[in-house]
Amino acid sequence: MLEVRTPIMELSTEQITTFNRDGILFFPGLLDTDEMTGLRDELDDLLGLQRPEILREKHSQRVRCAFAPHTYSERYRRLMHHPSIVEPVKQLLGGEVYLHQFSINPKAAFEGESWGWHQDYPTWLIDNQIARPDVINVGVFIDDVTEFNGPLFFVLESHQHGALDTETDEESTSYKLLGVSEAKVAELCQQGELFSPLGPAGSVWFFHPNLVHASNANVSPYRRALCTICYNRTDNLPSAFARPEWEAHSDFSAIESR
Repeated sequence: MLEVRTPIMELSTEQITTFNRDGILFFPGLLDTDEMTGLRDELDDLLGLQRPEILREKHSQRVRCAFAPHTYSERYRRLMHHPSIVEPVKQLLGGEVYLHQFSINPKAAFEGESWGWHQDYPTWLIDNQIARPDVINVGVFIDDVTEFNGPLFFVLESHQHGALDTETDEESTSYKLLGVSEAKVAELCQQGELFSPLGPAGSVWFFHPNLVHASNANVSPYRRALCTICYNRTDNLPSAFARPEWEAHSDFSAIESR
């Protein structure tokens, strides 16, 4: 797994090859500490808001996911334009991009619940009729992510199998999930290794929407907040809108880095 510590504006040929093979690139500590401090300091206030975009855990009622934070936070709006995020995304996708989805997953200390094995693209294919998986998911660590506080697990190379058959899970989670079966995950792990990105706040990953991933519950006393920014090519627009605007945005303007 290729890890790079210096801020980047342009990916190397080696990095692009790694992404195409593994389905993910991870850059520990990519973003500036001061930038992350501002995002982290504001987060408690955002999570305390009563808004339809903010979903609760099924059991603990702590915040599970805060959608569209860029619409009620200037700091998070600026983050989605960050050059070290937008420019690599445009390189990987080979064209202009718009913001399809933006969310914060705070995974609360002791009470943050699990996310089962899944791919992201099947939901967008079914609910939004996005024809191609020309989407990049960018994850930004707001908190330090360790082996203890519910990190994500990815099955490397699993994106190479395309969109897999799914099982709808509405029992274990408050947010409907199109899951991948345990048998299929076991099969995929015979080809690709499991990878769990760990690092300080400001670490960033870029991953393919067909990469199979999951995360455990957070039973530690340490919150594990990260945000996920999903960019789609501007020539790959959805043709159906089964979800609310804050889950699947309809502003298809090309995102500029600044």
